[in-house]
Amino acid sequence: MKSTSHHFHINIPLLLGIAATGLFVLFQAAVAFCAEGRLFLKGDGVTVYFDDSVRHHGQSVLEAYPRIKAEVEEKIGWKLKSRPSIYLIGSEKEFRKMGGSSWTAAFALIGRSRIVVDLSSFDRYFELNHTLHHELTHVLLHDYIRAKMPDWLEEGVCEWVADSNAKGMDGIRGYLGTYALYANRLPLSRLQTFSGNNLSINVAYSESGAFMQFISGRHGDDGIRRILTRIRAGDDVDRAFLATVAKTPIAVEQEWKAELAHRVRWLITAREALVESVNRIFAIAGRLAADPRQAALYFGIFLLLAASLKAISRILRR
Repeated sequence: MKSTSHHFHINIPLLLGIAATGLFVLFQAAVAFCAEGRLFLKGDGVTVYFDDSVRHHGQSVLEAYPRIKAEVEEKIGWKLKSRPSIYLIGSEKEFRKMGGSSWTAAFALIGRSRIVVDLSSFDRYFELNHTLHHELTHVLLHDYIRAKMPDWLEEGVCEWVADSNAKGMDGIRGYLGTYALYANRLPLSRLQTFSGNNLSINVAYSESGAFMQFISGRHGDDGIRRILTRIRAGDDVDRAFLATVAKTPIAVEQEWKAELAHRVRWLITAREALVESVNRIFAIAGRLAADPRQAALYFGIFLLLAASLKAISRILRR
């Protein structure tokens, strides 16, 4: 019997091209359209919706979500039950249509486990990273706590979680930030519900986050976790604080205020000295304006001192 053999020529470049095209088609197929006309990607435990103008953010958020979720869960000590939907919006107008406001860059619709982010207000990745940590913490808290918490507590916890994954301010910037917090601080009694203009809202968020950082510094991260666990079990906020740190929130607030004052004491002293100096200058200026001859004398002394300092500076440079 005569045998025959068949020789096949395999075109490797052609096969690679077909495979690459197939992968591209599969990726494009994974980016589907929802009923609202937005693109979306589904991942492990999350769906990310996005406008076409911010398509690249959709993929990066989907990839970052498992890390963000793990960090939020580790910080709070609870596991997320919900499967959130994250909406990335490319324009402020569309963000407002979905329920956003002029003083927020994102919000969470708790009952629907929906996070909506206005990407038109972000210019750096770390801001988006911070925001996703913050909003996902809202979702996690309400997986377990049904009672209404005061905003200073809930927003403070969300900022505490988000700030733990961001760089703090060191050196003079840290002192100035602490002084601004001290100077603009609002009592917790006025932060039960955040409201007001952009400045007061920013102060409210900063203060609430800093207050949680203070509690963490005094009682450890576990101190905050124990407070939340007591609230989850049904305690009101005062009872949860008393059972955990043996003080009411108001008493802890007074300790925090005293610490802020201690940390910026030198800036307070410098400010008071500056105000006193300015008042003296205005007083002298008033007297000089009333007596032209005395004004001429003081001006001559000033010129003489300036010339002397300039001469000394030249000698020292030689």
